[in-house]
Amino acid sequence: MQRRTVVVDGPLAFYMRRIDAARAGEIGFDILTLPLLAARLAGGFSRPALSADVEQAVRAALDAGGFRKIEAAADLPGFVRAAVRSLTDLWDEGRTVNGSAGTNAQAADVTLLESRVRAGLPAGVLAAVDLCEAALVRVALAHTLFGEITLDRVFYVAPVWRPLLDALGRVTTLKWRDPPADTAWFSGAIQNSGTAPANPEYVLCASPRAEAIEALRWLRSLLAAGVGPREIGLCSATVQPWDDHLLALARDAELPLYFAHGVPALATQGGQACAALADILLRGLNQERFKRLVSYARGQSKLLGDLPSTWRDGLSGAARLSDSSQWRAALDAAVAAGHFDVRGVLMPGIELLARGGNAAAEAGALLLPPSARAIWAS
Repeated sequence: MQRRTVVVDGPLAFYMRRIDAARAGEIGFDILTLPLLAARLAGGFSRPALSADVEQAVRAALDAGGFRKIEAAADLPGFVRAAVRSLTDLWDEGRTVNGSAGTNAQAADVTLLESRVRAGLPAGVLAAVDLCEAALVRVALAHTLFGEITLDRVFYVAPVWRPLLDALGRVTTLKWRDPPADTAWFSGAIQNSGTAPANPEYVLCASPRAEAIEALRWLRSLLAAGVGPREIGLCSATVQPWDDHLLALARDAELPLYFAHGVPALATQGGQACAALADILLRGLNQERFKRLVSYARGQSKLLGDLPSTWRDGLSGAARLSDSSQWRAALDAAVAAGHFDVRGVLMPGIELLARGGNAAAEAGALLLPPSARAIWAS
């Protein structure tokens, strides 16, 4: 059996290529991304650092203190995410800031941050630059591990992986199928499928929503003509203007679209639960906001898991109920009128919410359903 490895780019290509291989019954065939290929070659249970890994390491590095310039900004909203993005982009370029600080205080802070982050990643979790370096040490094993390697319509190879591909081309057969124009640095073989482009058909629309409607009409017409769903794709250079419209319209049309780039958090129940909790903590407690939170958390969260569906019986819809004392008085009145006693379930959560933003972490852990806790923590 001759081993073969195909390198793809992105989660959708990874998923679809695995399906194709399974349907074809291919043996001795592996499907990887470039980071996963490097991790397999590096060995030792190595894996590429994910954004969540880097974010956790950045938070720990900032908590350790000792910075001269950036410490004052470390608590600002979005700072951690910006630091994660900056470090990830730097590593994808195959560069580090280690040792290049000089006398500049801000550069010294960035150098300290990067060194702490790289050292603080979990065991076996490596930044792209470290993963590539570890893979290059064992590149002589590539032919045994991977056999022939083909980059299958990979549109862009980050500079950090180019030295590894150059080394792989010297020890095993390396090909690139349908590459982009920039391949001067690539030492392997180029394969062009030579597929002729289709004649485009243009439709003018007045708004993104109208474009989404036309796209779904086109999609449904292809399905009606017998085209397989896996052969149809909707794409754009930037997808944000159409996402919300496609989410809503596809749901109404009962067309289960798959969003390869992910969907906005607020388009999910977990995201809406987070929004409901944030609305209370930022704008204050009242009956309408609390009802919205309960609609997502009842029966699922730790504090509201045992709340019955009749919990609102006896509560006046006109009552604002803007603090815990008003809630307690309203619930006492409902019990006195003969309604089911839900004070033991509701009041701990209401008292927690009345504390406002200071209780954000505790409120998320106790009042949100499982699907929302990870969103809230991030």
